[in-house]
Amino acid sequence: MTGAFGYAAAILIAALALRRLPVELSRWRLQRRSRLLAGGRGDAEGTPGPRADRKRRPAPSRSAGPLRRRLRRALHDAAVDCGDSQAVTVWATAVAVGCVGGMLLAATPGAVIGAGAGLVGPAAALWAARRRRARLVVEALPDFLERVARSLRAGVSTVAALEEALPATGPLSEDLRRVLADVLAGSTLAAALDRWCSRCALPEVNLASAALAIGASTGGRRAPAVDGVAATLRGTRATRREVASLAQQGRMSGLLVALLPVCFLGLSAMIDRDSVSALYGTPLGFVCLLAGGTLNVVAFVWMHRITRLP
Repeated sequence: MTGAFGYAAAILIAALALRRLPVELSRWRLQRRSRLLAGGRGDAEGTPGPRADRKRRPAPSRSAGPLRRRLRRALHDAAVDCGDSQAVTVWATAVAVGCVGGMLLAATPGAVIGAGAGLVGPAAALWAARRRRARLVVEALPDFLERVARSLRAGVSTVAALEEALPATGPLSEDLRRVLADVLAGSTLAAALDRWCSRCALPEVNLASAALAIGASTGGRRAPAVDGVAATLRGTRATRREVASLAQQGRMSGLLVALLPVCFLGLSAMIDRDSVSALYGTPLGFVCLLAGGTLNVVAFVWMHRITRLP
């Protein structure tokens, strides 16, 4: 029971540390931004101001290594508002917490397994959320197009309607701000929308940009076309939600099948460590543990693929 108490205390301390870590990271990020803005403010002697600093800022991303670029891409696709340095810090913290918790639970083998879980867990979470940004864009499109149609009925131009209907936050807001920035830089609306389609290769984005571009180039009744696209996207989203709700039972069953053996093993180790010592104390037990874990992962992946939505 002493080991179980120490493990519970380590989990509590790690949870408190992880709860405080995002606050400290956000504070550090705000301080860093304030220092950059203060250092980049121009003066009368020709020192480059914030605009020049923003133009020079993308340079480090080109010189970054391939792993850092892949991490930034994964964070972007998952719509995680976090820098790569902060993500690495959280990743290292997860490895340390898993190592300490595993050490308290099952000595050296537990430390190795805990460190591996801390190393693989964040990567698996990013991989599972790799379509989150695209999903957020698709979900926000119908409401945005309806607001654009209302502005178009008032008689404003398409660019002005985009500015009025621009969402406050979210991935769609970031994409549309880039479109409006291209238009303000001298590009046509059709070309800016085409670049948006190339950056965000989604059928829903292609359909929305086509409706906006046709209305801007040919004139005529623009609001009904945009309204029709919004209704189509809303119907498609409702159908996908219904299919997802029908497949949710199978997905929950797969998750339950994957988590039950792990939870039972952890509870057994916390209550009586000697009952599971044979699994990591003998070669045969270690082979059984490895085979069971492999079959558990295979079962989870199999059931996830069966219930995966297109």
